[in-house]
Amino acid sequence: TFNNTNISIVMNGTANQTISSTGAFKNLTINKPSGMISLLSDMTVSTALNFISGKISIGNSNLTIGNSGSINNANATNYIIAVGNGTLNQQVLAGGSKVFPVGQSSAYTPATIALAAGSTTDIMSVRMLTAPYHGGLSGDVASNYAVNATWLISELVTGGSNASITLQWPLSLELPGFNRSLSRLAHYTAAAWEFGNAD
Repeated sequence: TFNNTNISIVMNGTANQTISSTGAFKNLTINKPSGMISLLSDMTVSTALNFISGKISIGNSNLTIGNSGSINNANATNYIIAVGNGTLNQQVLAGGSKVFPVGQSSAYTPATIALAAGSTTDIMSVRMLTAPYHGGLSGDVASNYAVNATWLISELVTGGSNASITLQWPLSLELPGFNRSLSRLAHYTAAAWEFGNAD
């Protein structure tokens, strides 16, 4: 547990580790060939979250990247596990885009959020569910014709966002009957799924 503000730390070694902080880290580097890092509290990284090796699980805590900060070198083996109630939070500028390198414990499922030039710059939040539910957040689990994941994406300030969302997933998450050539995003709203156009 750290109570220093504006320090840089490197998490390394092979054992499981937990981390909590009462201040904002300047830089946080993940360099773990094995073992897991888990957040025990909300945490802010003001400048850079750097991945060399390994994953960080945010659980029920929020991980916020500073408005001028960045996440570097995330990929299919080095990323943020975001399957609890905690969210990865990043500012997305109007006319800009940001990758949210989140995933399940064994599947990298990043989301890219791009805001149109006329949008409002906002803090966007992303977390995951490990299944698609007929009721959005609950209910029966879909067993076919879908990707076995749900992305929960929200904005800090309601309204003013014209966003393009790009989602990625590995082949292992495609349920029986899923057809990539007919894939489309679906948004659960007003107690029903709203389906986009198939691409």
